[in-house]
Amino acid sequence: MYTRSRCPQRYYRGYHASLDEEKIKSVKQSALGIDSPSDNIAIKKREIRARQIKRQKESIQKTIHTLEKRLRYAEEEALFFVEAFKSLEKKGKIKPFDDLESQKEYWNERFKQKFRLGSLLGFRPDVDLVETILNLNDDAPVKKEIVTMIGEIQNRAIAQLSERPQKIPTPLPEEPLTISIMEKERNAN
Repeated sequence: MYTRSRCPQRYYRGYHASLDEEKIKSVKQSALGIDSPSDNIAIKKREIRARQIKRQKESIQKTIHTLEKRLRYAEEEALFFVEAFKSLEKKGKIKPFDDLESQKEYWNERFKQKFRLGSLLGFRPDVDLVETILNLNDDAPVKKEIVTMIGEIQNRAIAQLSERPQKIPTPLPEEPLTISIMEKERNAN
């Protein structure tokens, strides 16, 4: 929208600048062909140049006005952020981003939410997520939860294996069970 509003202004400046350039060229051309006093040509050139300078000045004033508005908005935004920071600081101490305890707390909560959401929706656990959780510090609650869950899964698998009937190994016969076709023919003769 802003760009669209600027287009007519540029066209207006460009149009009048071109008109002035055309007049300057006409004045120069007439100066070469006609014996008119040089004062008249100089006066026309000064008038044209004065109009050009006036348009440039108007353009600069509009730019200054636009920059003042942008600066005012930026100052208001900065003031808002400062006030928000102060109000947050009143509620509790703000920790730096690279604080180890804050990072542990953040990643523990993030992975716990991601894992529980998948479980709640009935999805199988994402292997990459489980591997990442297992790489967390040993004191991370989500890691303890996953390790406990993996232990339970292993115990169930062992219990299922122990409930299966054991196959009794049978001794292998001394002769091979398969006889080739050629051996059958020899035996038949």
